[in-house]
Amino acid sequence: MSEICFIHTDQLRLGGPVTGLAYTPDWLRQRAADSVRHAVRNMIETAVSHRADFVLISGPMVSDPTDAEAAAVWLQTQLEPLRRRGIRVVATAEATRDLASLNRLCDIVLRRNEVLRATRRDTGSVDLSSSVTTNNATSDLIISIGQSAPSSSYGNLWYHVVPAVRSSVETEAVSNDRRLSASAGALQALNSSETGESGCLVVHADRSSQRLRAVFAATDALRFVTEQVHFNHIVSVESLTDELLRTSQTIRRSDSRTVVVNWVVDGVIANDSDQVSRLEEQALLTRLREALQAGHKGVWPQSLKFSGQATLQLTGLNGAAVEELTEVATGHVQMIETDHLIERRSVLQSGRGIDAAYLAGLTNLSRSA
Repeated sequence: MSEICFIHTDQLRLGGPVTGLAYTPDWLRQRAADSVRHAVRNMIETAVSHRADFVLISGPMVSDPTDAEAAAVWLQTQLEPLRRRGIRVVATAEATRDLASLNRLCDIVLRRNEVLRATRRDTGSVDLSSSVTTNNATSDLIISIGQSAPSSSYGNLWYHVVPAVRSSVETEAVSNDRRLSASAGALQALNSSETGESGCLVVHADRSSQRLRAVFAATDALRFVTEQVHFNHIVSVESLTDELLRTSQTIRRSDSRTVVVNWVVDGVIANDSDQVSRLEEQALLTRLREALQAGHKGVWPQSLKFSGQATLQLTGLNGAAVEELTEVATGHVQMIETDHLIERRSVLQSGRGIDAAYLAGLTNLSRSA
């Protein structure tokens, strides 16, 4: 057996709160509260399923040192499946914050400027040890950690860790001249700015082929996504939510995870003047959440905004006040003629941008008309 397999994660973030979930139901708040621990369990299951030799944690295990004791008690139980299978845990001093409760969970704790050396023995076992230098030709694999990599690994397979919140590997990365640098990122996103998949890397170091291969494995229980949806045709307010549900890639790719979506809609939106309030964000979100069974279909609509290029076509609301508001809010106003059933109708077409203030102004004008 010539391969060494290990799991690489940059951050566990135990105790870290998931933020940015406004006006959410109780079940989603509970899901968010449990998501980090759920992600850690998913990482452990990944290590077991791939029969990894060890797990490497290069960044913080806890978000706050005051959470260390509680995290250590919980981790002690969760790591038992690894112990039973001989899968060791390697962490950095930064990951454990040099706290005794977390250090005790690890087989090896790497200090600053130390590297990890791994060698597959003829018996099948993998020897792990730490060193302050990379020049050890007897090691099959050397793992270094930091923003800048050592200049040489003396012919060994060399994996360099660049700790980060987001993974540098979308699906798979392979070594170049026996070297591979990668960020695994955190196991679970903690806010809506951390969009996309979160997970760990399954790294295979093959001494026969002298190749390293890192494969991304998602572990997140809750995912934040920002999706831009562009409509090439004019969309009415009545059909907007249906069109969005039909075309959204996020909904079509939905799996067992809960996905929190921030949509940005681009296109031409047609609306009657007395229905302007239906274009306001909360009205659209209410309709979307009802269609998705309040998120129980795996997708929770968190926000819906129109892009800076979106255009509004209005019928039935004429007058200087409307034109002036549109001119100020969107930079342009135009009256066009369209066919509607058996009659011709005058339509006010705005310039670019449909923001909340513009919609609120139109709603107030329609109410006072």
